[in-house]
Amino acid sequence: MEIVVSRETPVQLQAPDAFDRFSVVVGSGVGPDLQQALEGIARIEGGTHAWVFPQAVRRLAARATDKAWNDGFDAMLAFAADRGWLASDGAIRAHIDVREG
Repeated sequence: MEIVVSRETPVQLQAPDAFDRFSVVVGSGVGPDLQQALEGIARIEGGTHAWVFPQAVRRLAARATDKAWNDGFDAMLAFAADRGWLASDGAIRAHIDVREG
């Protein structure tokens, strides 16, 4: 699962069924506008990680009525909690992966 940020398109969720991976992918040219681009979706931590709000992931996935997807996402959240990757507000820790091109 990847939260994709680029200058050309709105923030998107790609590979929404890949519950075994989670990152914020930043395209070239986003630069210092990253926090602004992620407003309401995530907050940046030190430039290498983001804390992504679960409700934003659910909104981007557009699968509110998909029980299987919601069960998978809930299991992903439980796994993240076991590893210490959830903040006190429920945000999920994600690596920021900058990709050129």
